[in-house]
Amino acid sequence: MTMRENKLFIELNDIFLTMAVVVLKEDLQPEVKIQKKIKLNCESIFDSETKNQIINKIKSELKLVEQEAKSVFNNFSLILDNNNVDSINFTGTKKLNGAQIYKEDISHIINNLKNCVFDLEREKKIIHLFNSKFLLDNKEVENLPIGLSGEIYHHQLSFIFLNEKVFKDLNYIFGNSNLKIERIILKNFLKGVETFKKKNLDTYINLEIGQKKSNINIFYKSSLIHCENFNFGTDIIYRDVQKICSLKENNIINLISEICFDNIFEKKDLQNFLDEKYFIGEKFRKISFEHIYNIIQARVEEIQNILFNKNINLNFFKNNITPLLININDENFLKNFKKMFINSTNYSSSIEIKKTQDDLTNIFLHASDLINNGWSKEALPLIHEKKSFISSIFSRFFD
Repeated sequence: MTMRENKLFIELNDIFLTMAVVVLKEDLQPEVKIQKKIKLNCESIFDSETKNQIINKIKSELKLVEQEAKSVFNNFSLILDNNNVDSINFTGTKKLNGAQIYKEDISHIINNLKNCVFDLEREKKIIHLFNSKFLLDNKEVENLPIGLSGEIYHHQLSFIFLNEKVFKDLNYIFGNSNLKIERIILKNFLKGVETFKKKNLDTYINLEIGQKKSNINIFYKSSLIHCENFNFGTDIIYRDVQKICSLKENNIINLISEICFDNIFEKKDLQNFLDEKYFIGEKFRKISFEHIYNIIQARVEEIQNILFNKNINLNFFKNNITPLLININDENFLKNFKKMFINSTNYSSSIEIKKTQDDLTNIFLHASDLINNGWSKEALPLIHEKKSFISSIFSRFFD
């Protein structure tokens, strides 16, 4: 990005598409000049029936943004917020037998890891690659140990993948909107960048519990080393209450938004019954707070068991007492069931639970900074071809 050059960023999720124009100021700090949020009005942008509708929407909105920015955009960086990503960690080894580590040794390790990844993950595209761990004689070192001597060296890379079909669909949609994707950046990684800058926290587990989807992201010393996605969220709890108690949806929403079950549990008032105002449009029945509480608690415990308590992918980090950050998108659940979520989480380390906050302006600023200055632990931003893959890694390591 050259000085004062307008650059286009697009953040995409299941509901909205947000365009932003970012420019570098004279002090080389990024500034968001234009930010435009667009509702997609469809179930998914990847549905074949809605693709043309989305393309036309992007074209029309892009024209307005270009007019305001007095620029024409042919390419952009895409910030992706969806459940079509996963991850894998590979470790390569070099026996040294007392010799020094040279660039060529690391090149050989990376080349072997590259071949393994392309053989095993043919249906996926790499969007991020992190240098996650360096071990010399089974002792972790902070930086590449080039020039150091030892008996054995282990080098771990963390790969973040995007489903290839989604990758092709994104290129089709934006390509037909006259835009080329230059870079794909995972939104949860940018949130990790913000956490690091705000809290100086580089190692932690993050649970994101949305209304329809949830995900886990693990950061280790500023590297995103694990992503896991789940097609459920707090909506499933509303459905449980609706099904078991035969209550209408609007009554359940009012109930969960108005009653703090954490307080009722502490005051041991669970034997009381729901007021008639929670039966609008249906026959009043005696339903105890305890009955509602037990239904919700059972589902919350199941959610936490799947996401965290019984998730074997998190065992290493649990054993090493890594902080846990829980973000819940549903404000009513956070307000009235916060203690229930904490009590359902079996963890001895610190737990922070709060409302999900998506400050898109900061997300765009972090994305711009990432493109301009890179990230200390990121080896590779975006893969197009095998040839560019290995050469890009080498340049990141050794230049």
